[in-house]
Amino acid sequence: MWRQYGRYLGDLAHGDLGPSFQYRDTSVNELIRQGLPVDALIGSLAMTFAIVLGGFFGIIAAVRRGSAWDHIPMFFAALGIAVPVFVIGPLLILLFAIQLHWLPAGDWEPGAVRFLILPVISLGFPYAAYIARMTRSEMIDVLGSPFIRTAWAKGLPKRTILLRHALRPVLTPLVSFLVLPLLASSPARSSSNPSLGCRVSAATLSPARLIVITRSWSASRCFTAP
Repeated sequence: MWRQYGRYLGDLAHGDLGPSFQYRDTSVNELIRQGLPVDALIGSLAMTFAIVLGGFFGIIAAVRRGSAWDHIPMFFAALGIAVPVFVIGPLLILLFAIQLHWLPAGDWEPGAVRFLILPVISLGFPYAAYIARMTRSEMIDVLGSPFIRTAWAKGLPKRTILLRHALRPVLTPLVSFLVLPLLASSPARSSSNPSLGCRVSAATLSPARLIVITRSWSASRCFTAP
């Protein structure tokens, strides 16, 4: 066992992750090459979706503070934070795929937009909720700043004040949060999707997980047994 584990570490040092227990006649390196572009595409689209949606409603809520334009978006933002992604994904599939038949529940076709909509929404919605709340809080603070009151006193247009003067200070605290994980897993993706997140999920629910756990435990015993 320790010799086999040593060969595995040697192959790992050379970038060879070995064969896949879940997918026969396929190496782990090949699965990564297949899934990495899909994860990067879905992650980047989810990041764009979260920034646009969260930033827009955060600004609207701050400008219309105390009105329905404030309460309704913040209600959905709180809902997006409270409900985990693995609940949002199945709910979207149940509504748009099974009940309304608008979007596919699974499968994958490169270049087809309809296969991207549910994964992007389910992955980006919680981040959009965080961004909306953060944008609203920062925008309220900025709108009460002296330089904004000076801009109002000069008679500048409302659009100019919001987009040119108020938006820049708001974006600064959000920079660290806007870097969303590109290689993220979304429950709205089926096992036929070649993304890394779906590969990991499928392997977790398969007997391969028991093999990995058993081998790791056995290897640890080789090095820790007296």
